[in-house]
Amino acid sequence: MGVPGESDQTGSGEPRSGARTRVSSSLTGWLWRGGMVLTAVALAFVALRAGVGVSDRAAVLGADAATHAYYTLGLFVFGGLDLGVPVGGPGWARGMLWVAYFLAPLITVSAVLETALRVLSPELLRRRRVTDHVVIVGFGRVGLLFLEALRQREPSARVIVLDRDPSNAHLAAARQLGATVFTGDVRTQGTFETLQLSRARAVAMLTDDDLVNLDVAWRAVELRPDLTVFAHVADLGMWRLVREAGEAQRRIHLFNAHRVAARRLYEEHLVPYFEATRPRDVVVIAGFGRFGQTIFEHLARRAGGEIQRAIVVDRAAHRQRRMFVDQVAEIGDAEIVCIEGDLDDPSTWGAVDEAAAGLDVEPVYVIGTDDDERNLRTAIALRRLRKAAPIFVRCVFPSAFMTRLAGELDLTTLGVEEMLRAALEERIDRWVEGRAQP
Repeated sequence: MGVPGESDQTGSGEPRSGARTRVSSSLTGWLWRGGMVLTAVALAFVALRAGVGVSDRAAVLGADAATHAYYTLGLFVFGGLDLGVPVGGPGWARGMLWVAYFLAPLITVSAVLETALRVLSPELLRRRRVTDHVVIVGFGRVGLLFLEALRQREPSARVIVLDRDPSNAHLAAARQLGATVFTGDVRTQGTFETLQLSRARAVAMLTDDDLVNLDVAWRAVELRPDLTVFAHVADLGMWRLVREAGEAQRRIHLFNAHRVAARRLYEEHLVPYFEATRPRDVVVIAGFGRFGQTIFEHLARRAGGEIQRAIVVDRAAHRQRRMFVDQVAEIGDAEIVCIEGDLDDPSTWGAVDEAAAGLDVEPVYVIGTDDDERNLRTAIALRRLRKAAPIFVRCVFPSAFMTRLAGELDLTTLGVEEMLRAALEERIDRWVEGRAQP
């Protein structure tokens, strides 16, 4: 599942401090194991070169280095059973070979057992009595951000992560963050039972399929009515419809990443600007998909008295407006003017100027399509034409280049992923404990 925007495609990303800590721990474990292997090899090889023989292989004594290396590596397979016991040579060298005899097979057995446990982990998980755990189903970018936020609050919380795709690159980060990870289809009864929801503390349905999220969430509350369950619903129309259903609202916490990020944008960036201006403002929203609609909904409901006109720019502005007005009944008295056109077409912005003419106030521009490159390109073009206008540019995650360019052009970048991360870290403890509606 992706970060807020028009698309829910998953993206790549690196884990934060908690993940880096576990990466360091994992690296330390591999270095420790590698050191043990080198130690066993060195002990056996030095002992053989020092003149120690073996009872069942007389030819080993006095053999060349290649032969000694061959029999040394054989200790990891046969543990010395094909060589016999160490004989002859200096006492200290025989002691070294005895240590290698015990150490090499232990390393081999531990590696085999670890591999077997990873393969059998789903079955073992099904049989273990896991309690007070948090379940995350669907592990894309939002799932990763959720787990990172949970780790910030509760580093030792038990977490189970389930995803359908075994090749999902984010699952490696989940393991680094200390989660128990396995793959499967949550809709099947066996996989559903593996989650052990009857003993869980909370479950987060974060797949990219709204119907799967809602269906499994409902099954979870039917199984255990007191379980804290929340489901991500990406489609804003679906989110509003389900939220209005009283039973679902009481028993399932609905979560929409677009709304979380948009609320953060409104509170951190737009409220201070509106409070600092005297006349009622004009807001231009370029891109009226999920993100743009959520921004306008917040503006209309929470700052309606501050806005005299909203100018929506989109290739399908009229259709998007009709859908939005049909789904959102209360948007105050803010006037909506639709401009249909391409953001790269200068005539589109000429039409915007006409719509804002005579209002005696500089418009605020929010560039919020799902295309970061287009957003930046549009913002640059607007800055050249409208030097004093406040321009906010949506991006998934602001790059160093974008941040520097934005500083030079006096643009405000809206890093949606960072806003979502901050919002999750702020609210995750209340959500998991079931004390607040997302």
